Amino acid sequence: MKKTLYSFIIIVFAITQSFAQTDAPLVIGGQQKGEPNATVEIISKGGTKGFMPPRLTSAQVITLTQNLTATSEGLTVFNIDTDCLQYWKGAKWSDCSTYSNAELTFDCSASSIKGSYSLDKVVSDNEYMEVKVNVTKSGPFSFYSDSKNGVRFYLTTILETGSHIVQVPAVGTPKAVGDFTYNLFDQAGNAICAGNANFKTTVIDNTANFTIKCSETAIVGSFHDNVAADIQTLVVKVAVSTAGNYNLKTNTVNGLWFEGSGNVNFGTTEIILNAKGIANTIAGDTGIRTFTLQDKDGVSLGCTATTSLMAAKAVFTVNCNSAIMEGTDKIFIPDYVFRDVDKLTVTINVTRTGPISLFTDPSQPVVYSYIGNIDKTGNQTITMKPTIEKLNYHGPWDTSGSPRMFFTLKFFNFDTDTYCSTPLFYRIWDYVAQYKFLNTLVPTDIQTDQFNFDKVKLFVPITTPIGLVVPINFTSQGMINCKGTAAGLTISFSGTGGGNYGDTTFNALTITGTLTSTGLITFPMYDQLTGKFLGGFTINFKG
Repeated sequence: MKKTLYSFIIIVFAITQSFAQTDAPLVIGGQQKGEPNATVEIISKGGTKGFMPPRLTSAQVITLTQNLTATSEGLTVFNIDTDCLQYWKGAKWSDCSTYSNAELTFDCSASSIKGSYSLDKVVSDNEYMEVKVNVTKSGPFSFYSDSKNGVRFYLTTILETGSHIVQVPAVGTPKAVGDFTYNLFDQAGNAICAGNANFKTTVIDNTANFTIKCSETAIVGSFHDNVAADIQTLVVKVAVSTAGNYNLKTNTVNGLWFEGSGNVNFGTTEIILNAKGIANTIAGDTGIRTFTLQDKDGVSLGCTATTSLMAAKAVFTVNCNSAIMEGTDKIFIPDYVFRDVDKLTVTINVTRTGPISLFTDPSQPVVYSYIGNIDKTGNQTITMKPTIEKLNYHGPWDTSGSPRMFFTLKFFNFDTDTYCSTPLFYRIWDYVAQYKFLNTLVPTDIQTDQFNFDKVKLFVPITTPIGLVVPINFTSQGMINCKGTAAGLTISFSGTGGGNYGDTTFNALTITGTLTSTGLITFPMYDQLTGKFLGGFTINFKG
């Protein structure tokens, strides 16, 4: 083995001496004579391989720089952090940029780090490295520092010629208190103001003291199955006794957690923690998520907050007996225009939060619906509104002697779940009731003859409308708006009617005005909606 090694060394030495004596190029990988102006030429056999220079990281390039002098000019490496070939120019490394970078000098004595740095407080725009430069050639330029204590400085910019003060922003969050000195470099890894004592930060412990009001701490916003957190927050109410910084978080529950840091002043205020992660579901999930408030080290602070993870659709039951129709007295007429007061309220008991699309039987002329998100469990009342602006139903009408139309409200959720076997009825009446008056009047407080003569006096105004009971014949339900005038008196009614069919008594008419003549007075009655003559009746006024 030793004999073989010695033989190899002797052969290499002989070849080297041979090339040295003849001043011919050293050719590796082939038999060619080589380029006469080259000291070494490497031939790629078959054209399938290349030259591999030493591969270094930026940090290794910086370390190497400490040993380089002007005599090292031309030394070449491949920077694997910046993906470029760099060579030593005698005083600094070549740039990686394909553009022509700015050329500048630095006033190190006028360069320093600015701002206040506090433990666990994210640096802001007020924290930066200030570098005074004199640019002799404009172009792009990058500044970056090493990372210490969770903070570094970085900036890529375009510099114009002239003297400038460049602000290199700080990035990160200080992790410990104390003094920390940074090294600054350009895009090629060349040191800027090496050893500058002004590039120092002092991190202080400026932690706030506060008491958490657990009962007023709550989660704002809703979460959905397998959806990443977005704008949801945990609002923490605190009473601050010493102003300063805070750094709070919660435990992680099925992929979700909250965290936040910042500064609070003396007094009562709110700390906002932002939601993070994705809301994961588990087998048999009820959707309830309870989070425990913690400090930055994960120590519980004794407060919890609960939210409900929304399913693809809410899970609930309907209290059918709680359904109440408001605004219409359960009566509609054709072309009825729905108002804000027209609604249907119903109580539901939610066991799993989520979207809800609750509506009544779509086969009926009037459909009520509620679409939204239910973000809490338990009993709650929802308000359903008509899905149409105007009722377009115009019959057919039932003439069997029962009310015109009865419909049963059935509840559905996303077309699949049906609720309520207990019906809630409403009715649609014809626009105008079909009826006529009979020719005999029955007074409301009959005493003698056909009328109580004390009620109406000749030329004496009736100050309180007098109710009348009159015989009438109904053939359909609907709106009633009738009026008849004679001898200074008006008999009228406006509303709905027709609960009983055939000959019956109607006790809703009123008599108003001032009697101008006595004797038998006939009142012809007309429908004010259609102008139709409805018959009439006669009253004997004796004054």
